[in-house]
Amino acid sequence: MGKTKERHSLAAWRAKALQEAQHKRRKRHYGPYAPFGRPGSGGNYKMVDRFDNMKVFVYGRDHAPPHFHVVGAEKESLYTILECEFMEGKLRLYYRALYDWWLDHRVKTAELWNEIYSDEGTYPGPVKIPKSWRKLC
Repeated sequence: MGKTKERHSLAAWRAKALQEAQHKRRKRHYGPYAPFGRPGSGGNYKMVDRFDNMKVFVYGRDHAPPHFHVVGAEKESLYTILECEFMEGKLRLYYRALYDWWLDHRVKTAELWNEIYSDEGTYPGPVKIPKSWRKLC
């Protein structure tokens, strides 16, 4: 009886150690390529588009001001939705190409942001899309 109890506790210990190792691995693996989305996003993120080997995402549970993430070559940058201003990151060299992309896709990006942050109480809240943007599209 003593041996089965030891085996059982050893099996339980191994299962717990494996679970902790998987949790650590999952915790380190973040970003748009993570299987469950970005930490804190609850898996709630939308890919807006791809261009020039880069992907554009809008994440849920993100900070203000309303912005989108550009991911390429394992680097990431953030740009505001309303004015396409650089906020932070390492993809600054691609700004001209990104700005041209933004002119064509800013309404779609803002609509995806509003889809995620549609409730009045959610922070940072929906984006007010200027009427002039809709006329251009």
